[in-house]
This record gives sequence, structure tokens and C-alpha cells, in this order.
Amino acid sequence: VEDVEGALFRREQLEATRVRWWTGNREDGGRLCAGDHDSPAEVAECGAPVHLERAVVTLDPGGSAADNDPTAIAVVGLGDDGDFYIIEAVALRVSPEEWAKRAIWNLDRWNANYVVGETNHGGEMVASTLRAERPAIPFKGIHAKKGKALRAEPVSLLADQGRVHMVGYIEVAEEQLVAFTGYNVDDGDPTGGHFDVVDAIVYGVLELGEGSLHRGAVYPA
Repeated sequence: VEDVEGALFRREQLEATRVRWWTGNREDGGRLCAGDHDSPAEVAECGAPVHLERAVVTLDPGGSAADNDPTAIAVVGLGDDGDFYIIEAVALRVSPEEWAKRAIWNLDRWNANYVVGETNHGGEMVASTLRAERPAIPFKGIHAKKGKALRAEPVSLLADQGRVHMVGYIEVAEEQLVAFTGYNVDDGDPTGGHFDVVDAIVYGVLELGEGSLHRGAVYPA
């Protein structure tokens, strides 16, 4: 998918800031290193690898069965360098029970701190579905009052500064990011949804930014 004119994220930008796991992954103490380093000399050029200090699993549930929107799940980490790392992202058309299991699987796999979920569709259903699978799951609900474009703009600015990194190549995320202008949501994205993965990634970055960039989000107790 080529960049769309006016898109908030650019493929060139994603390529320039892409990283990979330096050794292992987060679950076994791995760190992140910029670039694709295969030789000792390339590894030496990497400098000090980045350690992930915190990570969250973000969940953007699909709407009604009629609109057939997928549920997006992303894993986003905050490095000890202050940058943000997109570790994983998927778009799934599955039952609520299945997306809850997948979110929990990611929580455990990546040793994430908690799950963040949009509650605009279904309200308490998101929390109750997750807790049916794991009663003590650490969960934070977000009710977004503003549109996708306004939510994404602060993250787009961080990406322009080179502070948002893809960990490896995540096709569904990158196809949506380079097509998202903020004003073409109703047209749908190249993967058949409505930029749901973009939303999940945005929620993760803003959450790890300690909410300082969240404008128009309400965190229920």
C-alpha cells in the first residue's frame, strides 16, 4: 500500500525508525536495537540497546455484527529512552470471548502491565468479557469523546520526531498507518476495517505517555 496524500504517518518514517529484538524478546529479557544488524560490526554500531520499562495491551473492540468491524489488539512499550515501541498489532473478526483470550495471551506473552480497552462500544461489556476469562485482570477502560484524527495527531507528531518505532514488520499496522488521514475513516482502510489498529496503537502510545496527551478521554473508576 502506497502512502495516501495527507496521511498522518509515512512509510519512509516507519522504515527509518524500525527496530528489531537485539537478543530474545521482552519475555526473556531481550532488548531492542535500531536497524537490521546481522554482523558483529553492525551490532557494535547499535550502541546501548533499549530496555522496555512498561508495556500495555490495547483493545479496540469491533462494533455491531452489522458493521463487521474487526477488533484490534496492539502491544505498545515505553523504552528507557523515552520512545514508544509497537511490538504487535492484529485485527480479528472473532467472538468477544476469543478477543478476550487473545488480549490476555498478549498480556502474559509480553509481560505487559495491564490492558487498556475502549468502552465506547458496549461499555462495561469489555471489562466483563475480560474478567470472565481472568477475574483479576488489570484493566483500564477509556471512553473516547473525540474522533480518531484528533486522538492520532499527537502520536503523529511523536512519529515525526522519530520517537515511535515499529518492532519488525507488522503488515496490518503499517498498511493502516500510511493510509490514515484522519478524515477517511468512513471510507474504510486497506485491510477491510475502519483504521481500528491505528486506534489501538494510538491508545497505547497515549496511555504510556501517562495520559498527558489524552485530550477528550475519560477514565472510569
